[in-house]
Amino acid sequence: MSEVTATRFVRELKSFYALSIINLAFGAVAMALSVSFGIQNVLALVNAKNLFPQLLFCILGFLAFSLSLRWLLTSVEILDGLQDIKEEYEKKKSNLESDDVIGFIIQAMAYYREKRTTMLKLVTACKIAGICFIVNGVVVLFTRVFSASGAWDPLLSSVGVFLNFAVGFLGVYIPIYFERYVSTWGERLQESVKAEKDLAKLIEGS
Repeated sequence: MSEVTATRFVRELKSFYALSIINLAFGAVAMALSVSFGIQNVLALVNAKNLFPQLLFCILGFLAFSLSLRWLLTSVEILDGLQDIKEEYEKKKSNLESDDVIGFIIQAMAYYREKRTTMLKLVTACKIAGICFIVNGVVVLFTRVFSASGAWDPLLSSVGVFLNFAVGFLGVYIPIYFERYVSTWGERLQESVKAEKDLAKLIEGS
Protein backbone atom coordinates (compact mmCIF):
# COMPACT_ATOMS: atom_id res chain seq x y z
CA MET A 1 0.00 0.00 0.00
CA SER A 2 2.77 2.43 0.92
CA GLU A 3 4.60 1.67 -2.35
CA VAL A 4 1.52 2.47 -4.43
CA THR A 5 0.90 5.62 -2.42
CA ALA A 6 4.55 6.64 -2.72
CA THR A 7 4.44 6.14 -6.49
CA ARG A 8 1.36 8.34 -6.74
CA PHE A 9 2.99 10.99 -4.57
CA VAL A 10 6.06 11.03 -6.85
CA ARG A 11 3.82 11.46 -9.90
CA GLU A 12 2.01 14.34 -8.22
CA LEU A 13 5.32 15.95 -7.31
CA LYS A 14 6.55 15.54 -10.89
CA SER A 15 3.43 17.29 -12.19
CA PHE A 16 4.22 20.19 -9.83
CA TYR A 17 7.79 20.25 -11.10
CA ALA A 18 6.88 20.05 -14.77
CA LEU A 19 4.41 22.94 -14.50
CA SER A 20 6.93 25.10 -12.63
CA ILE A 21 9.78 24.38 -15.06
CA ILE A 22 7.75 25.00 -18.23
CA ASN A 23 6.49 28.28 -16.76
CA LEU A 24 10.07 29.16 -15.84
CA ALA A 25 11.08 28.62 -19.47
CA PHE A 26 8.12 30.59 -20.83
CA GLY A 27 8.79 33.42 -18.38
CA ALA A 28 12.43 33.61 -19.50
CA VAL A 29 11.42 33.67 -23.19
CA ALA A 30 8.79 36.34 -22.53
CA MET A 31 11.33 38.49 -20.66
CA ALA A 32 13.89 38.16 -23.46
CA LEU A 33 11.29 39.15 -26.06
CA SER A 34 10.10 42.11 -23.99
CA VAL A 35 13.66 43.36 -23.53
CA SER A 36 14.31 43.06 -27.28
CA PHE A 37 11.02 44.81 -28.07
CA GLY A 38 11.75 47.59 -25.58
CA ILE A 39 15.30 48.23 -26.80
CA GLN A 40 14.19 48.38 -30.43
CA ASN A 41 11.52 50.95 -29.64
CA VAL A 42 13.80 53.02 -27.41
CA LEU A 43 16.29 53.24 -30.28
CA ALA A 44 13.47 54.05 -32.71
CA LEU A 45 12.22 56.72 -30.32
CA VAL A 46 15.44 58.71 -30.76
CA ASN A 47 14.87 59.24 -34.50
CA ALA A 48 11.08 59.16 -34.49
CA LYS A 49 9.25 62.14 -36.00
CA ASN A 50 6.03 61.24 -34.20
CA LEU A 51 6.85 60.46 -30.56
CA PHE A 52 3.43 59.16 -29.48
CA PRO A 53 3.36 55.69 -31.13
CA GLN A 54 7.00 54.95 -30.28
CA LEU A 55 6.54 56.16 -26.71
CA LEU A 56 3.46 53.95 -26.40
CA PHE A 57 5.45 50.95 -27.66
CA CYS A 58 8.19 51.71 -25.11
CA ILE A 59 5.62 51.75 -22.31
CA LEU A 60 4.13 48.48 -23.56
CA GLY A 61 7.61 46.98 -23.64
CA PHE A 62 8.23 48.07 -20.06
CA LEU A 63 4.91 46.59 -18.92
CA ALA A 64 5.64 43.36 -20.76
CA PHE A 65 9.05 43.18 -19.10
CA SER A 66 7.50 43.71 -15.64
CA LEU A 67 4.89 40.99 -16.20
CA SER A 68 7.41 38.52 -17.62
CA LEU A 69 9.81 39.19 -14.73
CA ARG A 70 7.00 38.55 -12.25
CA TRP A 71 6.10 35.38 -14.16
CA LEU A 72 9.70 34.22 -13.98
CA LEU A 73 10.15 35.00 -10.28
CA THR A 74 6.84 33.35 -9.37
CA SER A 75 7.91 30.16 -11.16
CA VAL A 76 11.24 30.22 -9.33
CA GLU A 77 9.44 30.69 -6.00
CA ILE A 78 7.13 27.73 -6.62
CA LEU A 79 10.04 25.57 -7.78
CA ASP A 80 12.06 26.49 -4.68
CA GLY A 81 9.28 25.34 -2.35
CA LEU A 82 8.95 22.06 -4.25
CA GLN A 83 12.69 21.51 -4.02
CA ASP A 84 12.47 21.50 -0.21
CA ILE A 85 9.82 18.77 -0.30
CA LYS A 86 11.80 16.76 -2.85
CA GLU A 87 15.02 16.94 -0.82
CA GLU A 88 13.25 15.66 2.30
CA TYR A 89 11.71 12.83 0.26
CA GLU A 90 15.08 11.86 -1.26
CA LYS A 91 16.62 11.60 2.22
CA LYS A 92 14.02 9.04 3.34
CA LYS A 93 13.43 7.38 -0.01
CA SER A 94 15.61 4.33 0.73
CA ASN A 95 13.83 3.60 4.03
CA LEU A 96 10.33 4.91 3.47
CA GLU A 97 7.50 4.07 5.87
CA SER A 98 3.76 4.51 5.42
CA ASP A 99 3.71 7.36 7.93
CA ASP A 100 6.50 9.10 5.99
CA VAL A 101 4.53 8.91 2.74
CA ILE A 102 1.41 10.29 4.43
CA GLY A 103 3.51 13.07 5.91
CA PHE A 104 4.88 14.02 2.48
CA ILE A 105 1.39 13.99 0.99
CA ILE A 106 0.16 16.29 3.77
CA GLN A 107 3.17 18.56 3.23
CA ALA A 108 2.56 18.73 -0.52
CA MET A 109 -1.16 19.30 0.02
CA ALA A 110 -0.43 22.15 2.45
CA TYR A 111 1.92 23.71 -0.08
CA TYR A 112 -0.71 23.43 -2.81
CA ARG A 113 -3.28 24.95 -0.46
CA GLU A 114 -0.97 27.89 0.19
CA LYS A 115 -0.07 28.42 -3.49
CA ARG A 116 -3.33 27.29 -5.08
CA THR A 117 -4.28 30.66 -6.60
CA THR A 118 -0.77 31.16 -7.97
CA MET A 119 -0.64 27.62 -9.38
CA LEU A 120 -3.95 28.06 -11.21
CA LYS A 121 -2.65 31.32 -12.72
CA LEU A 122 0.46 29.48 -13.92
CA VAL A 123 -1.78 26.82 -15.48
CA THR A 124 -3.63 29.50 -17.47
CA ALA A 125 -0.46 31.36 -18.44
CA CYS A 126 1.20 28.14 -19.57
CA LYS A 127 -1.74 27.16 -21.79
CA ILE A 128 -1.80 30.61 -23.40
CA ALA A 129 1.94 30.50 -24.04
CA GLY A 130 1.65 26.99 -25.49
CA ILE A 131 -1.12 28.08 -27.86
CA CYS A 132 0.98 31.09 -28.93
CA PHE A 133 3.88 28.79 -29.82
CA ILE A 134 1.58 26.50 -31.82
CA VAL A 135 0.10 29.47 -33.70
CA ASN A 136 3.61 30.77 -34.39
CA GLY A 137 4.55 27.33 -35.71
CA VAL A 138 1.57 27.39 -38.08
CA VAL A 139 2.54 30.88 -39.29
CA VAL A 140 6.15 29.81 -39.89
CA LEU A 141 4.93 26.68 -41.70
CA PHE A 142 2.63 28.60 -44.05
CA THR A 143 5.29 31.24 -44.61
CA ARG A 144 7.69 28.49 -45.60
CA VAL A 145 5.21 26.81 -47.94
CA PHE A 146 4.20 29.97 -49.81
CA SER A 147 7.60 31.62 -50.17
CA ALA A 148 10.76 30.98 -52.14
CA SER A 149 13.80 29.83 -50.20
CA GLY A 150 17.56 29.30 -50.41
CA ALA A 151 19.41 26.03 -49.97
CA TRP A 152 19.47 26.06 -46.15
CA ASP A 153 16.15 27.79 -45.51
CA PRO A 154 13.96 24.64 -45.66
CA LEU A 155 16.07 22.90 -43.03
CA LEU A 156 16.13 25.90 -40.69
CA SER A 157 12.42 26.51 -41.17
CA SER A 158 11.62 22.86 -40.49
CA VAL A 159 13.57 23.02 -37.23
CA GLY A 160 11.76 26.23 -36.27
CA VAL A 161 8.36 24.71 -37.00
CA PHE A 162 9.22 21.55 -35.06
CA LEU A 163 10.46 23.51 -32.02
CA ASN A 164 7.38 25.74 -31.99
CA PHE A 165 5.02 22.77 -32.17
CA ALA A 166 7.00 20.76 -29.61
CA VAL A 167 7.18 23.59 -27.07
CA GLY A 168 3.56 24.52 -27.76
CA PHE A 169 2.44 20.93 -27.20
CA LEU A 170 4.30 20.79 -23.87
CA GLY A 171 2.82 24.15 -22.89
CA VAL A 172 -0.70 22.80 -23.37
CA TYR A 173 -0.17 19.19 -22.24
CA ILE A 174 1.69 19.82 -18.96
CA PRO A 175 -1.08 22.00 -17.43
CA ILE A 176 -3.65 19.37 -18.45
CA TYR A 177 -1.45 16.69 -16.88
CA PHE A 178 -1.21 18.83 -13.72
CA GLU A 179 -4.99 19.35 -13.63
CA ARG A 180 -5.46 15.59 -13.42
CA TYR A 181 -4.33 15.84 -9.81
CA VAL A 182 -6.06 19.13 -8.96
CA SER A 183 -9.40 17.42 -8.33
CA THR A 184 -7.67 14.90 -6.04
CA TRP A 185 -5.98 17.70 -4.10
CA GLY A 186 -9.29 19.56 -3.94
CA GLU A 187 -10.96 16.53 -2.36
CA ARG A 188 -8.09 16.20 0.11
CA LEU A 189 -8.41 19.87 1.05
CA GLN A 190 -12.14 19.49 1.62
CA GLU A 191 -11.54 16.46 3.80
CA SER A 192 -8.84 18.30 5.76
CA VAL A 193 -11.15 21.28 6.34
CA LYS A 194 -13.89 18.92 7.50
CA ALA A 195 -11.44 17.18 9.83
CA GLU A 196 -10.35 20.54 11.26
CA LYS A 197 -13.98 21.51 11.92
CA ASP A 198 -14.72 18.15 13.55
CA LEU A 199 -11.66 18.53 15.74
CA ALA A 200 -12.70 22.07 16.70
CA LYS A 201 -16.18 20.81 17.66
CA LEU A 202 -14.64 18.01 19.68
CA ILE A 203 -12.39 20.42 21.54
CA GLU A 204 -15.27 22.83 22.21
CA GLY A 205 -17.37 19.94 23.48
CA SER A 206 -14.67 18.82 25.88
